[in-house]
Amino acid sequence: MLNKLIAAGRGLIISNPSAKGGGGKTTIELLLAQALAGLGCRASLFDCDMTSPMVGAYKNMQVSSADKNLQGILSGRFQPRDIFVRRGGIDYVLGAEANNIQSADNNAAYLNPLLAAVSDVSVNYQYTFLDLSAGNYLYTRRPALISDVLLPVIPAINEQVLSNTFVQLKTIFSVYDRTGALEFFPEIILVVNKNRRTLFSAGLTAGEVSRRFEEGARVNGWYEKMERNHLLAGAVDLPYEKKLDLFLQTDAAPRKFRRPLERLAEILLGIPAPAITAQERYARLIVRDTRTESPARRSRGGGR
Repeated sequence: MLNKLIAAGRGLIISNPSAKGGGGKTTIELLLAQALAGLGCRASLFDCDMTSPMVGAYKNMQVSSADKNLQGILSGRFQPRDIFVRRGGIDYVLGAEANNIQSADNNAAYLNPLLAAVSDVSVNYQYTFLDLSAGNYLYTRRPALISDVLLPVIPAINEQVLSNTFVQLKTIFSVYDRTGALEFFPEIILVVNKNRRTLFSAGLTAGEVSRRFEEGARVNGWYEKMERNHLLAGAVDLPYEKKLDLFLQTDAAPRKFRRPLERLAEILLGIPAPAITAQERYARLIVRDTRTESPARRSRGGGR
């Protein structure tokens, strides 16, 4: 069954909008991409974290020149195919801190080259991962808008983290609601990372996070709109592993991670091919930008 699903190809873009930094979202995406590549899937991963890019450090990879990374795509100088670093059957675009993070957060056009590039290359991969910055910012939300699957990682620590993640996902939801595109809203897979190294006390399981997320969505009046589209594709617990950094260097998942990773892979493999392509998602964003642009901004630079 798995071989049939893999052969069919999915063409899914997966991003991890998470409110809490340091909760394990990069680690889990790296391990999941490795697990899927190990099953024979074609996978790529873009380090889109503009505040703390860690993929290159975790995987001990470097680029050949200063701008053959995310910044090269943002500036329009390079396409992903020109700067991919291949390792373990996965094509990586390594990250770079934005030259002006405030510009990235206030200017949608700053991210358009990235979104267009990801939309174009995603057709060549069954799974394209976007490792996003933590926090509820435009440079986190906007890549999520071209994604087919959202993979928020929630450390099992406290109620505030769950609340922040819910607010972030609700913001993404609201964009789809305003543009009348709820039928194309991404699937959501909740991941709870039980990280004992946190200073907070461990708490919620994946099942409890899922239940409270659904409850909060209903209270806020938007879960019912999404219920027919399987808002929650699943919820998975990830364990703690003391020597995890060493495993990331060797492309081998720790033994205790194997079953949770298999569970995540099973959920992804079970998600049907998207009803709308990444290029169509991107086109909708461009149309929305044009419609919401103010008259003063549209006339800027046009002369008299």
